[in-house]
Amino acid sequence: MIAAFGSRAHAPKSDVLSAVAAWVGLGAIVISALTFTGEMPFPGALALLPVAGTALLILAHAKHSASPKSLLGNKVVRLVGDNSYAIYLWHWPLLILLPYTVNDFGIMVKLLTLTVTVTLAVWTQVFVETKFRTFLDISKSMSAPRFLVLGSAVLSIIAGGLYTTSGQVMKDSMDISASIQRVEESLGRDCVGPNALTEKCPNGGGVGEQFESLAPAPMAAKYDRPKVYADDCLASEGENFADRPICRYGEGDLKVALVGNSHAVQWFPAVESMAERHGWSLDTYLISRCAVNGTRQMFENEGKTEGCADYEPWVLDQLSAQGYDLIIASSRQSLPPEGYSSETGMDASRRAFSATLDSWTRTGAEVVVIADTPFPGATLDNVPDCAADNIEQLSKCSGSIKDWLPSDPLADAAKSSADDRVKLVDMNDYLCSEETCYGIIGGMIAFWDHSHLSNTYAHALSPMLEQKLQSKLSNPDLFVSD
Repeated sequence: MIAAFGSRAHAPKSDVLSAVAAWVGLGAIVISALTFTGEMPFPGALALLPVAGTALLILAHAKHSASPKSLLGNKVVRLVGDNSYAIYLWHWPLLILLPYTVNDFGIMVKLLTLTVTVTLAVWTQVFVETKFRTFLDISKSMSAPRFLVLGSAVLSIIAGGLYTTSGQVMKDSMDISASIQRVEESLGRDCVGPNALTEKCPNGGGVGEQFESLAPAPMAAKYDRPKVYADDCLASEGENFADRPICRYGEGDLKVALVGNSHAVQWFPAVESMAERHGWSLDTYLISRCAVNGTRQMFENEGKTEGCADYEPWVLDQLSAQGYDLIIASSRQSLPPEGYSSETGMDASRRAFSATLDSWTRTGAEVVVIADTPFPGATLDNVPDCAADNIEQLSKCSGSIKDWLPSDPLADAAKSSADDRVKLVDMNDYLCSEETCYGIIGGMIAFWDHSHLSNTYAHALSPMLEQKLQSKLSNPDLFVSD
């Protein structure tokens, strides 16, 4: 815009007003540089401050003795100005790449980065940009317009090739079936997924530092969730759990209910696979975060607290009315009951779960509790990102049993139940060894986030879960093939 105003608008000026304007413009730039942070929405309205400051400084073009002319006219500032675009181009790759190659990106390394940036900028300005501009000025065959057309064409071809290639890479990464096949080819079926922690897999070959392939690929693993999320089968916090969906899968005579919060959701792929094999009718009673035991838990507001507490009596009414043959439950106690801390509330939660299990058995169903799974979030942000960042040292995506195995009041209640219709099944021997729990097992990424089993790994666990259920349950009709 300033250029459009013409040269008279930004011609040198010696009046006091121009000097004041120049200082105000420079002040706006300095304030922007010192106070803007990465958390601020930039670019956006905030960009007006440094842009308007720059425009004011140029328009003022102050030559008054009280203006910042001596500050802006010294050799260092003019060096930066003359090479500013080259500095802009060079500083990004250095700032992006160096933190990944230097253990301590401290003040000394930052100063060194600044020095390297300016040095490279000056060198390329002198030996590349200026020389090339001069070449275009004197060349008879390669004028600037011709170079623009030719350069644009070459860049378009390169960009198109990269787009096509990256699109295929993305497609291949998101193909989970293909990634499972690649893992099976490299490890052999006896060491894929949960088989890695069994006697089938010799020499612990399924929990190594690295694998030729991962299933799912880390990019796909973050979206590898059970389909009940897409089917909107969870009572939602956003509605204070007022909407209580029941989703049915299959139409068999034997009726099975899956009950709990997101740590019951993670078992859906394994249970649905059994339902398909044996002709079950599978209903889900699933809720976000809330532990289904009827207690008032410490949510952020009263609406969620009440909605969670009311969910368990409603579930009991549904279970009683439907007459299920089997109830499968699992839960993570992420919030303590009101009046307790996370440390002191476990016993109160166990007592509440004991009462809940007793009420469920009175419906006539057998009840199986699946013990809670490890919690990688104790030491990791999430498992897929960890796998991507440590592809050659996957042990960094594991944790000790002490750190990862959470308290589990529902499992404690099932274990102490005197009712022989209440059974406890623990699947953690397919996730942990004696001392360590794993985020990547047998080439499979076992969790899609910081806490929940991936759809792929849970599905692979289905035969193991069925075997344990068969050994615990008394109803032989449940496992007759459809």
